Amino acid sequence: MDRFVYQAYTNKGEIVSGAIEAQSHGEALQRLRSQGLIPFTCSSEASAAKRSRSAANQGDGRRPCSATSRLAFVYELGILLRAQMPLDQALSLLPQQPDLRRVVHIIHLIADTIRAGKSLGQALSAYPQFLHLHETAMIRAAEQTGSVAEILLQLASSIRRQMELRSRVKAALTYPAILLCMSLLTVALVAAVLVPNLLPLFDGAQVEPPFVIRLFIALNSNLTTIAVLIVLGALCAAGIAKALGSNEVFLLSRDRALLKLPVIGSLAMQAETVRVASSLGLLLGSGIALTQVLAIAQKTTKNRAVALALAGAAEKVAAGTRVARAFAECLVMPPSACHLIAVGEEANRLDEMMLHIAQMTETAMQNRLERLMTLLTPTLTLLMGLLVGGLITGVMNAILSVNEMVLP
Repeated sequence: MDRFVYQAYTNKGEIVSGAIEAQSHGEALQRLRSQGLIPFTCSSEASAAKRSRSAANQGDGRRPCSATSRLAFVYELGILLRAQMPLDQALSLLPQQPDLRRVVHIIHLIADTIRAGKSLGQALSAYPQFLHLHETAMIRAAEQTGSVAEILLQLASSIRRQMELRSRVKAALTYPAILLCMSLLTVALVAAVLVPNLLPLFDGAQVEPPFVIRLFIALNSNLTTIAVLIVLGALCAAGIAKALGSNEVFLLSRDRALLKLPVIGSLAMQAETVRVASSLGLLLGSGIALTQVLAIAQKTTKNRAVALALAGAAEKVAAGTRVARAFAECLVMPPSACHLIAVGEEANRLDEMMLHIAQMTETAMQNRLERLMTLLTPTLTLLMGLLVGGLITGVMNAILSVNEMVLP
């Protein structure tokens, strides 16, 4: 006899789950109906194990879940849990959401893991491509205080803001990208069509072509060699990047150098401040101990230099140093943010102040990005105009010089 895992509705409309032994799938359904249940899922444990292996192969972290699916999962689950719905029933309803159709198999596996006795945080830890590690760590910490629904909804708000910012940046970059492509296409057409047709004019006049013409003729003549060199250079660069990608010393040095860049560095620091401050505010508001909160916050940052500074600050806080002073000494956040943290500590509202810092910094970063994007379009337009205009001017001067030599 086979063992079948099922989910079914009772006469009262409740959802129950369990396992039943039967000779076939049809017999299992018949036995469930005889018990007054209305099954809506029923599969053998062998097929469930096969599905688990298939999903595990798909979910090994190489194919990250989309931000839309992440948002739908945490938001819908948070709403259902806040409505006091049991976790297993809430998970059984999530696959009906349109935005979660591509990750239904992972949701089923998470539900199976929870029914086996694991917590939500433990089940999510097996699928780092579904939720980020720091998000899973925040959920596991919230399970200790019973505030999982609140954390999920706050995570959904954070993911939604990130998606909106990314969408605005993409929209602002659309026109410059089109302008760049059209400019490069114009240069390619001039080099491939116009310049070769001009070369016979200079041969007939027995004069040396101008530099622009000679440059494009050389590029056209050695196009295959240039393409091979570009491909080889790209392969070498990919190999070096892969080798250095596992070198922690190099990655730490790279992240430190990134923070020191003129404009990009300050933007990167603002982004890290938003991540750290929002996670600290969410976790502190859930009643989690400060030392545990600082340990989880280290997983939220994507910059290794900031994570190392945060680890140093956590050691100082564990030794009795105030958070604001520890952050200022370890350069975790800008001085203005550390000043606000000190105010929050004095008022015993550190969680609210952290969320305020995150919101204030995120707003400032968005405004700065919008200004940069506004300046990028005319700057790029001017540069592309100079490039194309200079090219056309050089070609026209070459044509005029040939005419002057031909005319008596």
